[in-house]
Formats: sequence, structure tokens, C-alpha cells
Amino acid sequence: MKAMIRKWHHTFADHPRTADQMLFSLSRVYTYGIDEEIIEKNPCTGIERLYTGSRKENVWTPELIALFRAKAKPHLLLAFETAIHTGQRQADMLLATWKQYDGTHLMFEQGKSKPGRPKKRVRVKVHSALKAVLDALPTDTMRILNNSRGRPWSKSGFKTSWGKECDRLGIEGVTYHDLRGTFITDRRREGSTTEQIASITGHSIAEVGRVLEKHYLATDQQTSDAVILRMERTSRKQKK
Repeated sequence: MKAMIRKWHHTFADHPRTADQMLFSLSRVYTYGIDEEIIEKNPCTGIERLYTGSRKENVWTPELIALFRAKAKPHLLLAFETAIHTGQRQADMLLATWKQYDGTHLMFEQGKSKPGRPKKRVRVKVHSALKAVLDALPTDTMRILNNSRGRPWSKSGFKTSWGKECDRLGIEGVTYHDLRGTFITDRRREGSTTEQIASITGHSIAEVGRVLEKHYLATDQQTSDAVILRMERTSRKQKK
């Protein structure tokens, strides 16, 4: 069966991302079969993916973050700070109202949910740096994030303005969405578990793991070095 699936998978080699999405969907069916004790193993396991692209390099570096903070327009800088400090989706951030902020936490009803499942509600503690920004803003608008005219963003309007601002600042290779991945990456580097990160971002634990493994931490030198550094600390403790 695995040979048949591999052959089928390769018939879509001209569109590797689509091929891998189809393989993943089929794998989910087999996983359900295992959970229900209909079958004993998943024949998709071990079949190599065709898509080799990765966003492991597409994180906001400290240099890019410093550049944006120093030169970005205020209304776009606010959108930047909320994303990098909360890890929330763009759509949820653009819809956030002042009623969702109680001075210490931001409450979100995350919009991207699976069919048949209710939207996930999360309460994110506001980082002190973001709190200072929010507390200094006037609250006479409905939305927290607004365009240069003080009006709520449309999805297309925000995308256009964000792209123009990055072009103006000479920032290439990263997107607003990559701030979400940067949040996940940095929190994991700090020692937060995938479970803790998932409780904020709205991902499942498995999704956070896939983001870290496939897209952001595949060749993260800091993360791999940390393994040896912890080993050295343990060795020194044992010697003492």
C-alpha cells in the first residue's frame, strides 16, 4: 500500500505543496482509522514530502525589528508591536476592540476554527512594553488598530499599506504573518513549552510542533547549541 501511495503522491510532483497537502489529508484519514482500531498502521508514515521550501529563514531578525521600530509610521508600528508581543493572527488583531483590553490582558475569540468546532477563546497577558504603548493611546475609537485616517483597517488595505511600508524601509523576505512565527520561535528559545505557546497562539500542540520543526527551527543554531550548553551545565553540576 505504501508503494501505491508513494506513486500516487509523485504524480503531483509538478505541484509539490499541493501534493504534500493531499498526502497529509490522506494520512489524517489513516490516523483516524488507527484511533478507531480499524487499521493497525499508517501507510503514509515515512513517505518523504516533495515540497522542500521552508520559512526557516523567514523570521524577523533583531536587526529588522530594530529598523522597523525606529522608522515605521506610528499606525503600522502599533500593528507590529501587537503582533510580535501576542503571536495572534492578523485578522484577529485587526478586529480587536478596546473592550477586549482590560489593562492587563487582551481577550481574543480566534477566528480561524475548524468546521464543527467553536472558536477558541484566549486571554493573553499584555507584555509590559506593549502595555506602555496601549495605555498611552486614546480610546475614543472602536478598534485598537486603525489606518492613518483613524478608521478600521480592511484586510486588503492593511496588506497594501504594510507592503508599501516594508518597501519604503527596504525590508524584504519577511511578512506580517512571519511576526507570528517569530513569536513562536522566540518563546521556544526562551524555554516555553509547545503546550504553553499553543495556549496563546491558538494553534494545536501538534501545529506548534510542526511550525517549529518544518518552518522555523529546522536549522536554528541557537536551539541546537542550547542542547550542548545544557549538557555542559549538567556535567559541571555533577562534578561539583
